[in-house]
Amino acid sequence: MMMIMMMMIIIIIIIIIIIVVGVVVVATTSTTVAAAMMMMMMMMMMMMMMMMTMMMNGKAVTTGTMKGERGPKQKEQ
Repeated sequence: MMMIMMMMIIIIIIIIIIIVVGVVVVATTSTTVAAAMMMMMMMMMMMMMMMMTMMMNGKAVTTGTMKGERGPKQKEQ
């Protein structure tokens, strides 16, 4: 459980950094780069959603994140 919490904290910090960088990029450079940063932010949000669902399930799901409850039970910590 502590591992999952630590990973959550690290991922939240990374997302905050990426959002700050994205805001700076939008403020300074062209719209194509801004669009790419928006795509990156959407990807990071999806990753965070997956991490949240993994935390809710209370187990470290390896590949089958979308399957949810039918994840491998033997990986439980």
